[in-house]
Amino acid sequence: MFTRRQLLTSVWRSEHAVARTVDVHVRRLRAKFGPDTPLVTSVYGVGHRLADDPAIVVDHDA
Repeated sequence: MFTRRQLLTSVWRSEHAVARTVDVHVRRLRAKFGPDTPLVTSVYGVGHRLADDPAIVVDHDA
């Protein structure tokens, strides 16, 4: 589980970006994968975490 601040500093390397940046990117990921593929879950008041068993198959030949 990661807080928004942890994601901002680890991914964007910035303490100055706003926490809503993370929410926007998570929303875009959810839109791309669709509602049938829970990839990222939100933890109210804390941040986000990866789903326990994400149903994703990576096709390396594509």
